[in-house]
This record gives sequence, C-alpha cells and structure tokens, in this order.
Amino acid sequence: MADLRKVSKKELLETFDKFLLAVDFRIEHLKYATKDNSYNWDFSLKSLDSLENFILKKNIDENHELFDDVASYIGEVVRRNYGGKWECCLDMRGNSMLYGMPVISGFNKYGVLLSPYEELGLFIFRKKRE
Repeated sequence: MADLRKVSKKELLETFDKFLLAVDFRIEHLKYATKDNSYNWDFSLKSLDSLENFILKKNIDENHELFDDVASYIGEVVRRNYGGKWECCLDMRGNSMLYGMPVISGFNKYGVLLSPYEELGLFIFRKKRE
C-alpha cells in the first residue's frame, strides 16, 4: 500500500469521492457474485454471518477482486445500523493509521472511527493464523 501521507489532501479527497460514488455499485457487484448462493445481504447485523461464510468459502484476501466490495458492505452495515457517515480520514495525529482511508464516523459517542478495510484485513489475518 502506498504511503498516503505523501499524497495531497486534494488527491485523497478526489479518490474518496470516487470511492463514495462506487459504494452502491460495489455492493451490487457483491450481490451479483453470490446470486447462485443463499447469502443474506439485507444490511442487518445478522447478514455479517453470511458475509463471514462467504469470505471463508471464497478465500477472500487483500488481492481478491471482491475485497473492496466486501469492505464496502461492512461499512454500510455499520452506517445503516448505527448511523454515521463515510468520510476520508484526514486526521494525521489522532488517527494516523487510518490517514487517507475511507472510514465510518459519527456512529458512536466516543468519536472512534471504523475502517471497514482495516477490519476486513484483521479478520482475514486472524483466520489465516487459526
């Protein structure tokens, strides 16, 4: 992954705008990729069980063509169930690990950000170690 600290804020925001425009498309792509199976894609918390099964069955990792689709779905589940919004993290001090990444903000009273990409990556890493 590129060092996003070296990318201008303008470029980060332009990339984020493109990401945001593609969220719905990515989720539809995920649904299409699983149309022959009995996965539940209703954005409920329970649907994350289906997503976990799908990730494991398809052996999704950071290089898989559906990685962005899965991360987008995770973000939308959080946003739709807990509120909040997508934003590009530009906090170099408090959230430097997430700098330049799409995150969900405003879904909790503590100001904690959620990066669906980081969460998905951690899930994959844990499963590989088991």
